[in-house]
Amino acid sequence: MKQQELISKARTIGLADNLLHLPKKELIRAIQKSQGQKSCFLSDSRYECDTACEWSRQCKKLTSEWRR
Repeated sequence: MKQQELISKARTIGLADNLLHLPKKELIRAIQKSQGQKSCFLSDSRYECDTACEWSRQCKKLTSEWRR
């Protein structure tokens, strides 16, 4: 999901305007938290996550440490 799509989704669910300018990873975590989910996107606990959320495929994809 692109940054603009995330911002649109965040506005739709009612996140505060000051959160809309967060980096992608932090914005997704804020969206997860506001939806009552564990805010674990790209965190170390993502490999223990057994919940299928909107970002699970992108979250669990292997990436180099420097890209996170």
